[in-house]
Amino acid sequence: MKELLEETYGVMVYQEDVIMVAHYFAGLDMAEANALRRGMSGEYRVHKHFEEIREKFSGCVKRGVS
Repeated sequence: MKELLEETYGVMVYQEDVIMVAHYFAGLDMAEANALRRGMSGEYRVHKHFEEIREKFSGCVKRGVS
């Protein structure tokens, strides 16, 4: 996280920060990471695609990230 968020002292300030973290830790491609970001802001939560991406993001545990 330090490398990804060094400019903001470890705080996700910008929406792009959410995309970078989702891409790096969950292994989502950039389009999926962007859909996750949109879902977090409420724009996309009702779509089935968001649920699929959310499940993929939970794969962080499989990648060794708690």
